[in-house]
Amino acid sequence: MLINLGISGAVQYTAGISNAKVVISANTDASAQIFNYSDYYFVGNAQEFAKALEAVL
Repeated sequence: MLINLGISGAVQYTAGISNAKVVISANTDASAQIFNYSDYYFVGNAQEFAKALEAVL
């Protein structure tokens, strides 16, 4: 499992994550390219993501 916080989705990075079984990403930009490579995503900042994650765990 890979959790990305604030990663935009540059080509070099996305090539390196291809072996991850589950990709979860959080970014404040709703059109961030990383979301195209993510199984699950959250639009918001890292603190909001942590609160939302805590709520479901």
